[in-house]
Amino acid sequence: MRLTCWQIDLAHDFYEIAYLPENDRVRYSISESARKEILAKLLALNLSQKKESHETTYPIP
Repeated sequence: MRLTCWQIDLAHDFYEIAYLPENDRVRYSISESARKEILAKLLALNLSQKKESHETTYPIP
């Protein structure tokens, strides 16, 4: 499965999640690299939208 606009290979599989209890760490999830890439893109999108919002709320005369 791919996100249509970002083209990220999610690499669904069973992964060991380090922050879960030691006896229950395996989950079906996206890969760690996909998770990091998604979070980076969401951060960039959030910052962009904040900047746009600020510019429309407080326009420079």
